[in-house]
Amino acid sequence: MFYQRKIFKDLKDHLDKKQITVITGMRRTGKTTIVRELLNQVSSGNKIYIDLERYDNRELFSDPNYDNIPVQLTRRGLDFSVKAWIFLDEIQLVPPIMSVLKYLYDHYFIKFIITGSSSFYLRNFFSDSLAGRKKIFELYPLDFGEFIIFREIPSGAVHALTFPNYP
Repeated sequence: MFYQRKIFKDLKDHLDKKQITVITGMRRTGKTTIVRELLNQVSSGNKIYIDLERYDNRELFSDPNYDNIPVQLTRRGLDFSVKAWIFLDEIQLVPPIMSVLKYLYDHYFIKFIITGSSSFYLRNFFSDSLAGRKKIFELYPLDFGEFIIFREIPSGAVHALTFPNYP
């Protein structure tokens, strides 16, 4: 079951934008879960999810000849004659990836949705890279309002939880 986070609507709306969608945040905040749900929201079949925790996927995006990457992705089922959707999870594991993304963004019709665990690292990493080509979304840990919604706690009970000794 997918519980929709507050940020999800903004992320879904950004799917229609050419800019790279960057989702950062602390570990275990739900970035991968949100990315997988966004993947389900894309009606096109010309999409791929790539987990960069897998060494073979990291190797693909570390190729010094960036034109080899679309060739390899075509072998995995993508068609670059139309818009392609590439969801990359854990980009911080591939140090040269900003240069790769910039090149592919500029030369192919690709919508990238990417995640990374360390928001400080990514925020600083992106400061000069991909200028004008990305929008950064920060996913925070579950807040109290989301907790209440996810637990399906009625609003009257919220008052009792928040102020137990107050009438």
